[in-house]
Amino acid sequence: MKLRIYIIVNLLLFSLLSTQKVYSCWGPWYAPKDYHTFRIYEEDKQLYTEDEYGHPKLKSEVILNCELWQKLIGEAIPVKDIYEAIYKSTYEDILRIPQLITLPNAKDSLMQNQFVKWVVGHKDREIAEFLLLAKLCEKIRWEQSSPWYYPTDNDHVSLTLTDVAVQAQAYAGKRLQDRYALQAIRALFATAQYDKCINYWNDMHDKLPDGLLKKMIRPYVAGAYFRTGAIEKAKQIYAECGDVNSLLYCAGKQGKQTNEIEQMELVYKYCPNSPMLAQTAQRLIRRVESFTNCWCEVNNEWPSCLPLYEFSLKVALGGKTANPAMWYYTAAYLSDQNGDTQTALNLLAKAEKSYGNSYIRESIMILRIYLDAKTCRYNIAYEQRLLEQLRWLDNKIRDNIDDKVRQKTISNGFWGNYNYYYWNDMLRKIVLSVVVPRYIAHGNYIRAIQLANMADNNLLNVINKQEFYYCYDQTWDEDIVSLSEYRKGTKWHNCLDYSNALFALIDTIGVNHVIAYVQRLQQPSSDFDRFINDRSYVDTDFFNELIGTQCLREMRYADALKYFGKIPSSFQYRLNTYKDGYMKYDPFSWHAMSLISNNTDYKYNFAREMYSLEQSINRTKEPNRKAQLQIRYAIGLENSINRCWALTQYYRGELFWGLGHVTNLDWTKRTSWKRANAKSERLIKESLAMFTDRESAAYTYWLLGNNTKIMSDYPDTNIGEYVRSRCDNLGDYTVR
Repeated sequence: MKLRIYIIVNLLLFSLLSTQKVYSCWGPWYAPKDYHTFRIYEEDKQLYTEDEYGHPKLKSEVILNCELWQKLIGEAIPVKDIYEAIYKSTYEDILRIPQLITLPNAKDSLMQNQFVKWVVGHKDREIAEFLLLAKLCEKIRWEQSSPWYYPTDNDHVSLTLTDVAVQAQAYAGKRLQDRYALQAIRALFATAQYDKCINYWNDMHDKLPDGLLKKMIRPYVAGAYFRTGAIEKAKQIYAECGDVNSLLYCAGKQGKQTNEIEQMELVYKYCPNSPMLAQTAQRLIRRVESFTNCWCEVNNEWPSCLPLYEFSLKVALGGKTANPAMWYYTAAYLSDQNGDTQTALNLLAKAEKSYGNSYIRESIMILRIYLDAKTCRYNIAYEQRLLEQLRWLDNKIRDNIDDKVRQKTISNGFWGNYNYYYWNDMLRKIVLSVVVPRYIAHGNYIRAIQLANMADNNLLNVINKQEFYYCYDQTWDEDIVSLSEYRKGTKWHNCLDYSNALFALIDTIGVNHVIAYVQRLQQPSSDFDRFINDRSYVDTDFFNELIGTQCLREMRYADALKYFGKIPSSFQYRLNTYKDGYMKYDPFSWHAMSLISNNTDYKYNFAREMYSLEQSINRTKEPNRKAQLQIRYAIGLENSINRCWALTQYYRGELFWGLGHVTNLDWTKRTSWKRANAKSERLIKESLAMFTDRESAAYTYWLLGNNTKIMSDYPDTNIGEYVRSRCDNLGDYTVR
């Protein structure tokens, strides 16, 4: 049975933001430096669902109301059934529910609805009576809104709504108190009993639980105040609700062009602690954060954020807000993004000293870690501070994992460069975009590699599961395994360890630095080392294989043997390059399609042969034999960087994920590639000039595919006769 293995690259990413850059074959991504950082308003996750692409989507009041009903009667009742009963049933349908409670009839069509079935089965007359009143109120209000309705004296519509209001206000229970209050307010407002509406609200305000229904009542109350001439009170309530359109109407500014900052100013005037202010500020900045290199001239959103800085300072200094730290933090963040880091530091210090809730204090701490990473001298004192900051951030990562984060990590862990979990995003952003480059600039390569390793693998280690897809006998299958099993698997590609920031760094930073890192990995010398190692990928086989491969790239064949010799021969079966069939070509053949008979220990055997050739070349004095050895060496060298590139690289391409300065890589422009290519060309030229034996020279030209040279200079040799007898086309006399 033929086994065909494929890897699925899921292109349906959760957030197709404009920050993402699309590259052929690899899908969209954006760098950790562009992760969304700013946060001052904690969205109630219960208020959101996800659309078909995984984007957060605000639930409607209708759905939230149905979920409240579900919470009241039991999670087993589907929201769909509640919605059908509450919003799709007619008044006449609801009239049958009390009848069904008195005289059950399983054949009644209403009993197909699980919500109705529950009410009837539990003989819950309290809910049945409320539903009847609410549906009546709805029916009459709909009649009232009909274009054919004209109010008259003793109008039955108004009289009936008055009865609804009286009945709703008469409810003495607690279970449905907020629902009856909403119906009473609606009925009073619809009958233009605005004073009674206001008085009832003032009596009930403190008795009602905070939540959706109370929020649904408040716009009616604001409207009642407006219609009684209490405009300022109406403005205040609308501001508290964040109802900007109604606020603008009350202020006489409806229809006038007002930007978001002007709207915030108006809300702030009447309600300095309105949630709308934080919501709008966060939305403005998130909008800007959604663009790569967002603080640049091409960003059209930047002008809208400039006034936000001034507004934030105004609120922070105004003495009206209950959360001044939030606004100092906002101003600090904007200052830094605008290039004024010193002002950002000053404002952040004020934020740290001002009152702010726990959510804001966490955001302030993130900005502190980020600014410290940007501005502190990288000495022993900072390293100790960084260690404590990383401990704090690590605790946040571990303490806030939920099922959604867990599932996304399991399913999409290989998509390292998209943000979905704030705490891990911030670890990656701070470490990969600031700390690692600064450690490299300071010459501390070991720390840079250590921190890149932690940034890439900390969350993966905590979750310790990975999903993969493969195809066996033309049938797709999927499975979830431990991280260790995933990495050791031979049926699927490892999409974690060969496309992340750590790999990008160690594959480009220089092999000697990687060797030093592995030594430190095996012999940690500080609490910092041990802390990072505990949260990293520490399989020395993985790193020794990388070192061996880089040694091949650098033509250090003795060192390559040393490091390949430390790992089991079976490790090559874990490599994506082996699974894709790139380790089957003979590296010592000039012919493109020549396959090797046994590709076990492919890299090790190549290193051994190249090392042996080096020794033989140095010992050999006979020119013809020396020339043949050099030719074989040169062919192996040339193949290792071209046709058999899997010996020295992990893919033949132009890009891989990771740090910004190595995301786009043309291997032919690398110093190691140029040096190897030049050496191969030099050795071939030198060796061809070295021959004194015509048969040896002709044979070598034949190996190199230069039949034209054979026929012009060596026609009298055995190889010349062989070529002449078998090649009768001019095209056969070619040079590869």
